[in-house]
Amino acid sequence: MKILKIVDFSEWNIISYQVLYLAVELKKKGVDVSVLCPQGSRLYAECVKNQIHADFLGFLFKFGMVKNKNYDIIHFYSPKSFSGLTYKFVGKNKKIVFSHMKFLNKSLPKLRSIEKYIAKFIVPSKSFYDNLREVSIAKENIFTILPAIKITRWESAMRVKLMMFNKTPYQIVSISMDKSLKEQFLFLKIAKRALEIFPEDISFTLLGNTSEKLRDMARKIGVSPKINILGNRNDVPEFMAIAHIFVKTTLIDSLSLSLIEAQASGVPCIIPRLKGLGDFTLDGKNGILVEPGNIDSYASAIIKILKDSALALKISKGAFDFIDNNMSIDIAANLLLSVYEDILTERGNKAIWNKGI
Repeated sequence: MKILKIVDFSEWNIISYQVLYLAVELKKKGVDVSVLCPQGSRLYAECVKNQIHADFLGFLFKFGMVKNKNYDIIHFYSPKSFSGLTYKFVGKNKKIVFSHMKFLNKSLPKLRSIEKYIAKFIVPSKSFYDNLREVSIAKENIFTILPAIKITRWESAMRVKLMMFNKTPYQIVSISMDKSLKEQFLFLKIAKRALEIFPEDISFTLLGNTSEKLRDMARKIGVSPKINILGNRNDVPEFMAIAHIFVKTTLIDSLSLSLIEAQASGVPCIIPRLKGLGDFTLDGKNGILVEPGNIDSYASAIIKILKDSALALKISKGAFDFIDNNMSIDIAANLLLSVYEDILTERGNKAIWNKGI
């Protein structure tokens, strides 16, 4: 079986993560996987590092042309990279899979228009399933595979949680790559409110996309001594190991790799009640759901967890167990392989039927 995965964006996010590590796992199962992605992207570098065949998106790809047509299935991850010309050039005997992992409502009509070319739409949760059903994509054409993670890198953090919950200073961590800095500013405001309610030994750490503007605001609102603004780091597992709480401050429906990593580390997570992010959370069981953008709601949730170590441990175990049981790379790879095999079997049966055998 030969599979081509096409990614037309450069950023490293939950989608590119899935492409890479599912390709690695599928290769272990004997599948010939190639990745087509932008030159200079981290995904390309990671594919080379992990011995996954990778090539650059060329100029002709804009016109739907794919080099080397000897693929059984072509798997797309963005509606922008698909057109009717693509179908023409890859050939009608090829099967096309599309992973819908972003809430791009403006693109939904396009997904409906290309449904006739798609063998299967793959979604990561019910919210994404509902999103496709809103534009009348047939339910039999949709298959759910939860986002996966290499849990071995994070589970060591879980082992120290029992010791960490009664250890101060309490560490509250957030990670955001928001270029507008709105999410990061919200985290600073949440920190100020939490410290007003619970002026004890709490330390806040902000990782990801940061700037001097955030430090200026922290000084302006009087929380600078309690905030570590550290930018991008390669030692995130170490931060998860010492974190008492992880806070996600986005205001948009989405998926989050950092949130899944925090849950895989057994960190109690405070999550905005949004599509995608809240799909895998039972409030009070494996996380705390709050109203998006509501500073008091976030601060109250932080204090609730810090004051109740039994609740913290319950949420910690619930989060880890859910990720471990449902979101391993091996589980996701087996499901994806079954989708590919079913598609090829269906194609083979149709070919035999058309020949009248």
